[in-house]
Formats: sequence, structure tokens, C-alpha cells
Amino acid sequence: EPFFVPRQPVIRSQQFKKEFQRIGTLIFNRQPGFGLAFLVASGVARDYPVDMSTFLRRSKVDIKQVGNFLGEAFSLSHTIRLEFLNSVVLQNTGVVSALIQVFHMLQLPDDLQKINRLVHGVARIWWRQHERMQRESSGVVPARQKQASENGSMQLHLTQELCGLELKQYLSGSDVLHQLMFSTVLLHWYLYRDGPNAAKKEMDFGTWQRLNRGIETNGTNVPDHVQQQVYTLVNKAFIPELAVASAQRKGEGGPDEGGGPGEIAAERPTAPLLAPFAAAEGWAQIVGGGFPKPSGAAGVQTVTYSHVSSIFSEVTHGNSGIVRSPLAAGTDLKKSEAPNRMAKRDDFAWLSVVYTLLFFAAHPQMGAPYAFIELRRVCISHMDEGNQELTLVGTLDPEESDAADFTVARRDPNGVSPVGIVLMLPDGRWQELSMPKLDLRFPSAESLKMWANHIMAGGQGKQSRPSTTPYARGVHVT
Repeated sequence: EPFFVPRQPVIRSQQFKKEFQRIGTLIFNRQPGFGLAFLVASGVARDYPVDMSTFLRRSKVDIKQVGNFLGEAFSLSHTIRLEFLNSVVLQNTGVVSALIQVFHMLQLPDDLQKINRLVHGVARIWWRQHERMQRESSGVVPARQKQASENGSMQLHLTQELCGLELKQYLSGSDVLHQLMFSTVLLHWYLYRDGPNAAKKEMDFGTWQRLNRGIETNGTNVPDHVQQQVYTLVNKAFIPELAVASAQRKGEGGPDEGGGPGEIAAERPTAPLLAPFAAAEGWAQIVGGGFPKPSGAAGVQTVTYSHVSSIFSEVTHGNSGIVRSPLAAGTDLKKSEAPNRMAKRDDFAWLSVVYTLLFFAAHPQMGAPYAFIELRRVCISHMDEGNQELTLVGTLDPEESDAADFTVARRDPNGVSPVGIVLMLPDGRWQELSMPKLDLRFPSAESLKMWANHIMAGGQGKQSRPSTTPYARGVHVT
């Protein structure tokens, strides 16, 4: 496996660990990279591939987003992808049954490159597990056995499907299996692309066979009987696990939490993502234009949400779903639905006070928070009611100080401690920034006092009950 250096969580307190897990799951289901970054930075999941893989399998995460993130070209996606797939028992499965076994646990994205990466991983892990089987059985091919059923889909399998070592003997390597599996997914998409209730498209075996010509070593072909059995299985009936992300399927939980087939809600979210947990929400202006630029970042004066991907995160050639793949159902994206409606200006942010954290987002409904500050590590050093501004500075770790006055800045021997900001990145990592102070401007003196009270309460670890009145928690800049 790739070399992996774990990172320690930013938040050391375990007081709200369960609440942070629910918040991280919400963020993951909106933007998986940001969610995974928050889950690890907050100490909910340990920064080890096996722990992150286990979390994705056993938590109430959207399996559509699991497929989206694991199909990315990010290095962390690659590492977790292999760990995730290696946790699936693929021994004694065939081409179709192995795909069903895996894609019951995550949903196929509507992006060909992501599908290809996922299927490539399935083929590698399948081959590795059967090489181990072969060593343990001294190369003896066992008698064919009927496949067991766990999720109700296995009744589609013909008992004559080539499985396990019996299949392996007809293939020269995992690359050939990868090509055959990828072709199988595309065959299923072509036949049933309009959904299980629509008329099935037709493709005869000879046509599909010609598409697979030359995928074996030295340009030779996979044996006809191997391809024929795969084709017969796929042509027989719609297989929910092989459907790409569309309006026909949604996973509402991880594979160990019943994240199976269901319906996808097509409507745009109407409430802020963190509204169920937030004690206060609303717009504020980051005085100075944004967070300080990191060392070595040329041409940038301040950092806003628009720089999160371009400066800190790994950049891939994928489109992250903004331009829909031809595999997606309903490929016409209306201009009014294009996901480019962000905050009014880069220096404005949608703030949410959630337990001991202050989150920053670019838009209340679209996307997810891109940064947070731990309120226990900051305090209000100054309030300017005339300009409706408050100034946050860093404070000593609460566990190391017995002072209780959060309205006065605590200073270390070298002066005021810096304010620590945690940027959550699309690639699943996070970046910590420091600045001497953070000035926030609010639309009125009244809202300034409200925000000051919530920030101080969060700094003291006091849990504030979220308001039950929509949009009554915060203030809105017009």
C-alpha cells in the first residue's frame, strides 16, 4: 500500500465527539472531501486508511458520495479505495457477482474515469485474493458452488457463472479482468440506461464480443464462453448495483448501515446545511479580504474559499460533477441550476456557531463549510460597535489555563497567541493557517452583540440550543 503518514486531530476535546460525527456525516454527504477532512481533524475518525475505510462502511453516509470520492484521482482516494475494496470478500465470485458485491457498498459514479478507477481496484483486489487462494489450495480448482445470497440480488446469478479459480484459469492477469469488468458495467448501462421500468435497449452478443476484441495478452481474445456467460447474466435483467448515479438510486447509509437502493431527492436544499446544529447563523464580512496567504503562495494576498482547491488541494483532471457525464440520467443541466451561485463577494462568509466551533461557508444552501475555528482557542479582544466589528485573537489552550474570563485576551509570554484556522480541502485533507487576529464585521450593532455572546458561549464549551424558527438564528447581509 502507499506510504501513509497519519496526522493528529486538531480538536483534542472529546466533549462533542458524537455531535461532530453527525456534523461530519452531513458535510460528507454534501461534499465528501470536506466531510472526511472534518471527521479526521475533529478526532471522530483516526487518520489511518483502515479507520477511514471502516467509517465509510459503517456510518450513515451516502454511498453515492462514497463512490464519488473513492473514484477520484486524489492520493487519499486511492489509498482508501484499496483499503475499502480489500475489506470486501471477493473469493469465489465471478465477473458479475464480484461487481455486485462491491457496488452494493458504494454507488457507481456517473463519471467514466471514476468508474474506471473503481473497477480497476476491484480487479486488482479480486486477483490478489484468488492468488492467495491458489497458493493455499496448491493450485487445485475447486468444484463449482452456488453463490450465497446476502442482499437479495444474487438470485440473478446463473449457477453456471464462472467463479473463483475456475474463472481465473481463463484470464492472464488482473488487467484483462479489469477490461472485462469495465466492459460489463458499460454493457449494463447501455441496456438499462433509461432505468429499470423503461424499455430495454438491445445489443446482441456478437456486437459486445467485438467491442471486447483484443483485450487479452498480445491482442488475443477472452474465451467466448467466458464472455457469453457474462453477457447472459447482464442481458437477463436490470441489476440495481450496476446502475450509475441517477434518479433511480440513493444510498442513505454506509453499506453496514443499510445503504442500499432507493430514491434520490432531486430538489435543491432549502435550509443551511448546519441549521439543525447551529446556535447562530448569518453573513459576516472578513475584514481585510480573507485569511492570510500561506508562505510561498505567489500572486495571492489573502485566502478565501475560491483558493481552497487551487492553492492547497490536489488538483485532478476530473470535473467534480459540474459538467455531467454522458452516463448520467438527464444530462441537460439548466443554467439556473449551475452550481456557481456563491457568496456575494469573496470577503463575505456564511458563519455558523456549532457547539465549540465557528464554521465558514461560501453559501448557506449550496456546498459545505470550507473552514472552521475552534472557539476554545480564541477570545474577543475588542468590539467596535460603531463599525459593527469584533476582533478575535488566539488564546492559550483551555486545559492549560485556569482563567475563566473569555472577554479579555489571554496572552502567552511572546504576546497574543495567533488565531488558528482549519481549511478543509476537497481531497480529504486539511490545512492549518495562523493569523495574528481575525476581524469580522456584522450588519448591525445588535447582531454584533448577538454574535459576541454566542462566540463567548462556544469558547466556554456551553452548548446552545439551536433556534427552531427558520433563519432566526443569525443575521443576513443585504
